[in-house]
Amino acid sequence: MNLILLGPPGSGKGTQAKFIEESYNLKQLSTGELFRNAVKEKTALGHHIQQYMNNGHLVPDEITLDVVLDTIKRLKESAGFIFDGFPRTIVQAQSLYERGIEIQLVINFIIDLSRIEDRLARRRICFSCKREYNIKYQPPKELNICDRCKGELIVRKDDAPNIIKKRIADYQGLTHKLIAYYREKQILKDIDADLPIEEVRLEIKNILDPLVREKK
Repeated sequence: MNLILLGPPGSGKGTQAKFIEESYNLKQLSTGELFRNAVKEKTALGHHIQQYMNNGHLVPDEITLDVVLDTIKRLKESAGFIFDGFPRTIVQAQSLYERGIEIQLVINFIIDLSRIEDRLARRRICFSCKREYNIKYQPPKELNICDRCKGELIVRKDDAPNIIKKRIADYQGLTHKLIAYYREKQILKDIDADLPIEEVRLEIKNILDPLVREKK
């Protein structure tokens, strides 16, 4: 089973993707994480990606597809994939289908956009294991220290206020078309991402469990 999580930056997709990954044996593919890994490896592709990310611009379709499809080829052991932050455009969505990757479900995270800047301003990520925290709603036990690996918690470069505004504008400009595209295919489910984390998780579970039972 292959899923797509749609929603603006700061809507909680990454947090819920981890829950789905652990509970349903689906491998999370976060384009943001894949891009950051490419940058860290200092490849030529990573250099190009870094230029787009540092300016808050979306990475072009061709580069994004190359990174995602290369990762899929190397990961065969999971029961499926969770696409987090991908696809972002109709072209990317159609390219997935053309490459033989079928999507069974799209979960659309709905949140009041006016709250996103506040959420992202409070977000921290572990420099070592990449676990995410919110210093108000999901704080670590020790200030700026990861609960899992004791790594340092940092602010992502793309969580800077001016970059956040650009990312939200890009999302609004592109993804509403993608939502309509998948709604027409009748595989899109809306959830209220303004709810507490555990309640959002329960909504997702109520959507996924029947699909899992059908496949058994």
